[in-house]
Amino acid sequence: AYVGIGNGVTNNVFILDIDGGQPQQISEWSYESVVGWSPDGNQLYFVAPYTGGAAWKVYAYDLNKNLTEELFTIENGTPKLLNPQLSPDGKWIAYRGRDNSSLYRVRTDGSDMELLLEDVGAVGVEWSHSGWLGVSLMIPDSDESKIILLNPESCEVHLMPEALNGELQGLSYF
Repeated sequence: AYVGIGNGVTNNVFILDIDGGQPQQISEWSYESVVGWSPDGNQLYFVAPYTGGAAWKVYAYDLNKNLTEELFTIENGTPKLLNPQLSPDGKWIAYRGRDNSSLYRVRTDGSDMELLLEDVGAVGVEWSHSGWLGVSLMIPDSDESKIILLNPESCEVHLMPEALNGELQGLSYF
């Protein structure tokens, strides 16, 4: 899955079989973001801005049915870059809050929306296979950032060594 230009509209979601073939455009809104694939690989979650970017619609594309379904609306997401990430178990979506600084999570059915980190400069977010979140935090009035590991279930947080600076791009097993 990737985001590209389709029919003259910026940032549409496409899927492409890695064995070849033509890309298939599965959305036709604009400024969409890929959230992630379900664990079984049959559904792709993605979001699109709604009402001028004040909210985000969450969609699921079913690969077997060739059908896109609107799931729910994220009302408190950032109008800039939501940076939504699907948990490896396919149960949660983590995303940036409206203040461009907080971090939330919500179940893929729209229930149990909760604030995880408030006003901390959250920028990048990645899930590990063990259910932890890695989060890049921007340091105010600086070009630097800190990286933390957060277990949403236990509220345990670990600040990574200062040598790890930048935006988190992935998180492996731990």
